[in-house]
Amino acid sequence: MLDKIAESLIPSFLKKVAESPSEELGSRIADVINLIFTPILMLKIKQEHHLKNFAKELDSDLSEIPTERLCEPPLHLLGPALEASKYYYENEDLRRMFSQLIASSCDFKKLPFVQPSFVEVLKQLSMVDAQILTLFRKEDTITVSTSLTINDQEPIPSDPQPISKSYVEVIYPIVEMHLKDNQGYTLLQNDVFVETDIEDMATVASAIGNLTRLGLITVDYTKKLSEDQYNKFYNHPFYKDTQKKYIVGQDDPIPNGVSLSFVNIRGHICMGNSFEQIELRKGLTRLTQYGYDFSKVCIVSDDIKPIVHASSVN
Repeated sequence: MLDKIAESLIPSFLKKVAESPSEELGSRIADVINLIFTPILMLKIKQEHHLKNFAKELDSDLSEIPTERLCEPPLHLLGPALEASKYYYENEDLRRMFSQLIASSCDFKKLPFVQPSFVEVLKQLSMVDAQILTLFRKEDTITVSTSLTINDQEPIPSDPQPISKSYVEVIYPIVEMHLKDNQGYTLLQNDVFVETDIEDMATVASAIGNLTRLGLITVDYTKKLSEDQYNKFYNHPFYKDTQKKYIVGQDDPIPNGVSLSFVNIRGHICMGNSFEQIELRKGLTRLTQYGYDFSKVCIVSDDIKPIVHASSVN
């Protein structure tokens, strides 16, 4: 396959020279061609692999749309989406979102929710942004309890049977972390969100800020969830590391009893282990209506999907 691609890239006059093994010049040019074109050819092969995956996913998404809901996609949606998607094949989350967006533009039921601006939103999402955004629609199973009656006797309850999957919106707790000393409060980290496995809280906070900027989520510190939902912050390694690094008496003092360690807090140089306590300003974060529509179009195939049981298939 590499040879076939190379044939289309290497100019014919260079090929003639390179194919003359008796000529030293030809050999040198062949080496140069390999040096220059091999990374390009390998990249092309890699892109073709991702393109095949994208085409397979898109075909799968389109096949899930009932025939009666299929419609011709508006060109002003399809064209920009296809053009932009080719730069995001390598990232699975973003590739899936582009596939869902294109499929949704072919779905008569979803088409009213498809905004042309969704293409621009996708182009401005990082891998971390996409990972966090998918958390706001959580798969849940809807079950029903049935009972069996024999000879007019007391009904015998049976195990709950799953009938469909739903993708519910999840509202998450979020906090600002402040350090307190005799001078007042110092903001250490805003938008601390611990629902991911990403250890760098600044990276996560930046993603939360970008999702907010794009109008997909809202962060509200005037409201909060039940207190027990914030326990996870106190148990998180970031909170424990903050205690050790910033709070008085958390580290062993140096022999003369004076700590000489300094820390950088948002550009301010402060003495380490000099703060009295950590305080959390508690809030919540959730999808906006724009973000919910975006998730309906680009993240979940349907809000509710029936579960087909093997026994019901003839």
